[in-house]
Amino acid sequence: MIKLNFQVTAYTNFTETVKICGSIPELGQWDPQKAFELQTDPEKYPKWYSKTPICLPDGLEIEFKILILTQDNNLKKWEDLHMNRTYTTQILNENPLLIMEESNIEILEQNMTPIKQLNENKSYAQHLAPLRIQSYPIVSKIYENPENAIEYSYKCKITNSQNYLNDDNNRKQNRLKNELKQLSRQLPLSETNSIFLIYDEKRLDVMKALIFGSEGTPYAHGAFIFDIFIPEEYPNNPPIISITSTKGGQIRFNPNLYADGLVCLSLLGTWNGSSDENWNPQYSNIYQVLVSIQSLIMNEDVYFNEPSYEQYRESEYGNNLNKGYCNIVRYYNVQHTINDMIENSPKEFQMLLKNTF
Repeated sequence: MIKLNFQVTAYTNFTETVKICGSIPELGQWDPQKAFELQTDPEKYPKWYSKTPICLPDGLEIEFKILILTQDNNLKKWEDLHMNRTYTTQILNENPLLIMEESNIEILEQNMTPIKQLNENKSYAQHLAPLRIQSYPIVSKIYENPENAIEYSYKCKITNSQNYLNDDNNRKQNRLKNELKQLSRQLPLSETNSIFLIYDEKRLDVMKALIFGSEGTPYAHGAFIFDIFIPEEYPNNPPIISITSTKGGQIRFNPNLYADGLVCLSLLGTWNGSSDENWNPQYSNIYQVLVSIQSLIMNEDVYFNEPSYEQYRESEYGNNLNKGYCNIVRYYNVQHTINDMIENSPKEFQMLLKNTF
């Protein structure tokens, strides 16, 4: 994960607020009210800066602008640029600081990453970019003879969803087409952190994702597979997702990743979170769900993903229990989502895994 900081030069009056608003959930997904707020003080004004960094995966492309809000939290103005600011995290391992003048598109970076490491990350991204998101005959492969068939958790939903091509589903299809275009550019892609997606060539609502665990977590370098089905009510209702990397229901990798496949996440409606964490048809999307699974669930705080254990955070008792849980996850990660994936790669991700491990 990369810890991204911002510094902006912006002239305001003392009642106004400067924010960074952009294409990712951490920057509000172009909603000014949810944008990332900066701070200043008399000694540093007119420079505004991050109070805390934003943690983002490697290989992520983001677009953003500076905006100013009034004391009543109403939008005063968007930054006047001929194009959005853009930034890609895929070649950085250090913590960058993006320094921006109010009307200058140029972004300066504090980059302490060795040149060799930069070249390695570029090579990885260039090599696997064609596999980042692909069409694949998932549905036809599900119904092949047992020797060649692939597993899919929502086979019955495909059968029951016969209206996919009807006019009533145009909104769903158009939304999916737009999201797939965005995913082809936004999904993180680096040696330490990647997400790949396949979708059925005739049924865009049938998908499978492969999420690699991030470096620095007990899931590091493990290949975790998730089945995804997009319901007819999408985007009013969230995607339906299950984890299949459970060794036939034997392994529970996290308090929020059940052995039976259940993924507990507020965005999916499978956990009762606060209202701003729930699915929003206007702003929420598949990208947000996948990155949330990778960063919010598959992190180094495995034990504390169980809400009732949050009270033990920062205590020696809690830290010891978390270390123990992490060690269990590391063991199963090496045994199942690394070794088993190398020896028995699922057909739908065979080429990708061959090029990765």
